[in-house]
Amino acid sequence: MDMKQQLDKMFEEREARQRAKKDEADTKASAESARRNAWLTFINTTLEPALKDFARTLTAKGVEVETGIDNVSPVVGGWVSMLVASTDRSVKWQASSLRIACLDTIKFTGEVWGRKSKTPFSHAPVKGSIEYANREMVESQLLAFAEKVIRAAE
Repeated sequence: MDMKQQLDKMFEEREARQRAKKDEADTKASAESARRNAWLTFINTTLEPALKDFARTLTAKGVEVETGIDNVSPVVGGWVSMLVASTDRSVKWQASSLRIACLDTIKFTGEVWGRKSKTPFSHAPVKGSIEYANREMVESQLLAFAEKVIRAAE
């Protein structure tokens, strides 16, 4: 093989490697976009209605509750802020918060504030991928969070 052929071969191999890298990046971006769209659908059809029902029920019990949806950040999800007032008016604390993050899996993390101190709240379901995320899972985590907040206010 002469020099020109060897150089041609080197550049062809280089172009093939660059195409392979671009194809890999495109495939990864497409998969990430599909996963994000699946989580956004879950948020709109399942998470947001569950958060609204949760807030409505607690508000009827006199609990201060705020909820929200984050569908613009890289990690989409929702949040809850909840404050159960102390029976002793001289004692006050911050609202407890729960963040629901949907990326590769759904994760529930937050802080529970109460009479004595702040404690972490964290749960990542074993089967937390989009295929297993459902209303029942969300409600069970919201109830677990509410129970910790209510107990911390005693």
